[in-house]
Amino acid sequence: MVGRGAGIAAVVCAVVAALGLAYANSPSSAAAACSATPVHWEWTKRTQGWAWIAAGPKASRLEGLLLSYHGYLADGRVNRSEGVVLRAGRAEKIAWYSKKWGGSWLTVSGRRLDGAGSFRQRFGWAIGAGWYPSGIHVPAAGCWELTLRTDGWKRRLVVNAVDPAPEGTCDATPVPGDGWLRINPARAGVSGGWPWRTADGRALLYAGGRSPDGTNAKVLWRGRPLGGTLVVAGSRLDGAATFRQEFKGAGGPPGYWPSTVIVPEPGCWLLTVRIVGQTGAAGIAVARVISP
Repeated sequence: MVGRGAGIAAVVCAVVAALGLAYANSPSSAAAACSATPVHWEWTKRTQGWAWIAAGPKASRLEGLLLSYHGYLADGRVNRSEGVVLRAGRAEKIAWYSKKWGGSWLTVSGRRLDGAGSFRQRFGWAIGAGWYPSGIHVPAAGCWELTLRTDGWKRRLVVNAVDPAPEGTCDATPVPGDGWLRINPARAGVSGGWPWRTADGRALLYAGGRSPDGTNAKVLWRGRPLGGTLVVAGSRLDGAATFRQEFKGAGGPPGYWPSTVIVPEPGCWLLTVRIVGQTGAAGIAVARVISP
């Protein structure tokens, strides 16, 4: 009986260890239950390609440019979440803006929604009316409500805070069995026909736009049939390289954009995909890029 008990214990320990290693690949139940404020990837003159969040009606809304986001988008808990995710215990750079807000100071109060905890920070006005640079420091992992106040104004946001992922993480976007990689968020309505997968079924690409058999790395994108140019912008998450490509619609039915995605070098890459002129048709995927 002792030997059998030891064997069961070993199996249990192995399962627990495996679950611990998979934390970045499967959102926790707590994360799934946290209705975090949606992240936007639409390009605007003010956001200039940065990920951003917003609260309140458009005329007086508060926008937050997620200036730290690129630094940890290789984490699957972030790149596969439609809501904003911050790293617990880090000062995340967020530039807040509203054309209606005023006051010399922005006060941020945090209240944990799934447990005990609170914090309070204060940031000064900068650059011009309505701009407040900040380093939001959420003290622990969990679901948090942030209340932001200036003179006469108040807005609330919800963020999901997670413990930072290990160095070298590259959780590429899963490619389902139907071969269509979905751009996150789902509301973007954009997907790409993706014939290459890693051993664990995630998005794979080949540097230089050529696959090992010498053919082009062709991706057929599809989205809402409203026309417009499709833009793919790439930035390396574990390096400094970037690229940008534009593709016109196919000559057949509208809503399809044939492409050859040419990534300049191997690495872990963020792909930001948007259809110019289509509000909301913008999102991201992460791909592992290797030499052909």
